[in-house]
Amino acid sequence: GYDDIKNYYIPYFIDYFFSDPRYMQIDGKAIMSIYAPDKLARDVGGTEVLNKCLNLLRREVKKLGYKDLIIMCCGDNCPAYKECGMDAVHAYNWGHEGYDVAFTKERILGNMKEGSVHTVPTVSMGYNLMGWNGLRTPVLEPDDMTELLTWAKDDILTQYDKKSWKSKLVMLSTWNEYGEGTYIMPAGVHGFDYIDAVREVFAPDNKYENIVPTENQLERLSTLYVQDRKLLRADYRVNNETVDGYENVHTWNFANGSEGWSNSFGIESYAVEGGVIKGSTSRTDFAIQSAADLGMDISDIRAIKVTMKCSKTGKAEMFFIPEGESSWSQANSFNATIEKAGEFVELYLKTDGNAAWRGKLKQLRFDPNATACEFEIKSIEFLTVPEPERLIRGEKELAFTAYYPEIVDN
Repeated sequence: GYDDIKNYYIPYFIDYFFSDPRYMQIDGKAIMSIYAPDKLARDVGGTEVLNKCLNLLRREVKKLGYKDLIIMCCGDNCPAYKECGMDAVHAYNWGHEGYDVAFTKERILGNMKEGSVHTVPTVSMGYNLMGWNGLRTPVLEPDDMTELLTWAKDDILTQYDKKSWKSKLVMLSTWNEYGEGTYIMPAGVHGFDYIDAVREVFAPDNKYENIVPTENQLERLSTLYVQDRKLLRADYRVNNETVDGYENVHTWNFANGSEGWSNSFGIESYAVEGGVIKGSTSRTDFAIQSAADLGMDISDIRAIKVTMKCSKTGKAEMFFIPEGESSWSQANSFNATIEKAGEFVELYLKTDGNAAWRGKLKQLRFDPNATACEFEIKSIEFLTVPEPERLIRGEKELAFTAYYPEIVDN
C-alpha cells in the first residue's frame, strides 16, 4: 500500500539509484520504467493510490536537484496508465512479429494514435524463444534495424518539440535477453551489425573499433564450469498430462457457434464453421479471444482443457485478465506443448501456482501456436476438483481428498 511505498520503497530508490550521479537523465530529468504497471496498481490498492505514490516519488526525486522524473511503463497505450500517473509507454518487445518492419511501425503508430500518454518508439529484433522452448522464429535483419531506427529518428521524434525529452528518446529492446531471443548485444547471428546500425543512425561521426575475444579468451569463456552453488529456480518445462478425476464446470463448445470468441489478431483466414473455430496464418504471433467482462469466479478452476488440431507441433498459450487488471501479460498465462500435428489432441493447462488466477475473470486469450500454421478448435473447458468422498464414523464425518493450498493476500 501507500505507506509501504512511502516508508520503504521510495527511500530505497532514492538511496540506491537516484542519488547515484551516474543515473540516467534527459535534460536534467531522471527517467525510470515500470515493467508490470497493472500488477503494481493492484498490489498498492488501485490506480488512484499508485498515482499518489508516483507523485510522492517525483517530489522526492526533485529534492535531489533533478528537474523532474519521467515515469514510463511497459504495455500498450491506454487510459489506465494515465490514471496511474505514467508519462509514457514503451514495448518490452513486439512479440514474435517484432522482426517485421511494417508490423513494428503499425504497432508504434497505433499506440501513438491511442494517445493517453506519450509513446516511446521501441525497436526490437524479434522474440525468438529458441533458448526457452526450442521454437525458432525469425529475427530482424540488420538492414531492417537501420530502416526502423532511421524511421523513428526522422519520422517520429521530429513530431515533437526539439526541446522536449520526447524528441530525444528511442527504446532499444533489449541488450542481452538471449533466452527470450531479444537482444542487440554482439552475438553469433549478426555479429556487431545491430550495434553498428545504432551507431550509423544516431552517432554517424563516432569513430570506433569492434573488438572480439582472443582465442585464449574464447577458450576460457567457452568452458562450462561445474556449479557448486545453484539458485532455486522455477522449472518451466510443461508436460501435457491429463487431469484424471477432474470435473467440467463450464464449456465453450464451438459446435454451438462462436460462444463469444473472436479473432483477436494475426489470423489471416478465420471462420466458425463445422463445429470448430478454424484459422490459418503466416504469422508467428496470433490469437483468439473470449468476450470481455466475463465476470466468472475462477477460484476453484484447477485446469483449462482445450480440444484442438494444429498443422504443426509447438506451444499453445492461454492468457487471462483477472479482475483489477486491464491488459495481457506474460505472467498471466499458462502453456502446453502440442506434441502431435494434424490430429485432434486434448491440451490440459493447469492453473495451480499462479497467484493472479483468483477472484473474477475478465477475459481469456488463446494463442493456438507460436509458429505459422492452420488450426481448428472444438472446445475450451474449465475443470475443477470434485467434492471429496465423504465417510461417516459414528457422528464424525471423514473426508479424503488432495490438499490444495489457498492463496490469501497474495
